[in-house]
Amino acid sequence: MHKKQAAHQLGLDAESRAAEFLRRKKFKILAERLRTAGGEIDVLAMDGKDTLVVVEVKARNTLDDSLYSITPAKRKRLIRAAEAVLAMVQEGRLPHQELIGQASLATLNIRFDVVAIAPDVPPMHLVDAWQVE
Repeated sequence: MHKKQAAHQLGLDAESRAAEFLRRKKFKILAERLRTAGGEIDVLAMDGKDTLVVVEVKARNTLDDSLYSITPAKRKRLIRAAEAVLAMVQEGRLPHQELIGQASLATLNIRFDVVAIAPDVPPMHLVDAWQVE
């Protein structure tokens, strides 16, 4: 397997591992690797009844390396992707939108989380990793 293919597979495995980790924490997974007009979201989930969570998954050799790899540019792309998700919700085009339940756009909170993945250690979940300015 070429280096690029191996890195891609590592990312897919990390995203699957992160989604399962979040399911065990009672998150409802709406989508994995969701492509939007604003960019790709690794995992989109609901936490409770009114919080839509955009999850960035990072896999590196250490948890610290995973966390440090999230650049300001990446955060901006995820904010744009979240805006696209809100448009999808409004238009009724979001996969598994029924899991959002009765929350409306007016009452739906959006949060940005990070799940850091590294070999031989449990995933690290950083809740509310950054705020939209």
